[in-house]
Amino acid sequence: MGTGEAAKKANTNNNQGQAPEGNQNLEWKQKFIKLGGFTHLLSTLIGLKLEAVDSKLTLRCIESILAALIDFTSVEQSLQEEIYEKREAVVLTCLKYIHMIGLFTLKVEENRGEAVEDIQAKKTQKRLAKMKLKEL
Repeated sequence: MGTGEAAKKANTNNNQGQAPEGNQNLEWKQKFIKLGGFTHLLSTLIGLKLEAVDSKLTLRCIESILAALIDFTSVEQSLQEEIYEKREAVVLTCLKYIHMIGLFTLKVEENRGEAVEDIQAKKTQKRLAKMKLKEL
């Protein structure tokens, strides 16, 4: 059997269903959900007592929890009902995190040096100065 034929056979086998690794991953996710893992993650997100996002680690933790919640809702659509039932707390928590992430981003930009807007303003000033010189 040539390489092309082997590739076709592999694709045919994969198209008949998920790969064994995919099935195991799906089974693990379903078991995690059944044992209350999703509810625990959602409660963790809502219950975190963060006062500020002050490091990449904190940012990555928030991102990881949100990514896991999104991933699990794609496995089990009914989990969206659980989020909906807790929508007020979820929305308020996410708004708080968005605000903290915005403040963190501004701080990082400030520590980095000149902002893009500052550089653009300087270029504009130089351009205007050159135009005035040409007029003289």
